[in-house]
Amino acid sequence: HPVLQTVWQTTVPSFGFSYHFVFRGILALAALHLAHLKPDLQDQYVDAAEYHHNLALQMVAGTIPQINEENGPAVYLFSTITCIIGCALPRKRDGLWASNDRILQWLSLFRGTVSIMVSVDEPLKNGPLAPMFTLGGRRSLAWEARSPANETFLTNLRRLIEESVKDPTELKCYTDAIVDLGKSFA
Repeated sequence: HPVLQTVWQTTVPSFGFSYHFVFRGILALAALHLAHLKPDLQDQYVDAAEYHHNLALQMVAGTIPQINEENGPAVYLFSTITCIIGCALPRKRDGLWASNDRILQWLSLFRGTVSIMVSVDEPLKNGPLAPMFTLGGRRSLAWEARSPANETFLTNLRRLIEESVKDPTELKCYTDAIVDLGKSFA
């Protein structure tokens, strides 16, 4: 989306000039992109990405306990960049997450980003990053309005789960996930 392109091309780098942890996060993300574009130099670029991201993590560590309306958007951006980096890191490489632990790491990263969003909701939705949330809100409303797909496999899956899961809390979790899956297929 052109508005989001502008945010990522202009607004995010401007945060990088004020907050060095955002700048280092951008460098780490750029290095991972280069690792993808130049597979023959992948190890070199992944090492650079890890270096910059580790420096950024050290820098932001002191800011997180003191998150406020002023620095909150920068911390949110860094958290978002960290989520992207977590998903973009190559799967098989010494010293990186094992594939089984990787999903748990992703969930933890995404939950952390949501926590930051909640703590600085107002400055995010009314500040320079507002276009991200406006467009995201529109997409979310459109997704919620979708009617779950009536696919046979989803109906069969729901029936199987209802027959085998006895705990009502667990059953609700599964059925909600099936509804979301149906909306995604729709």
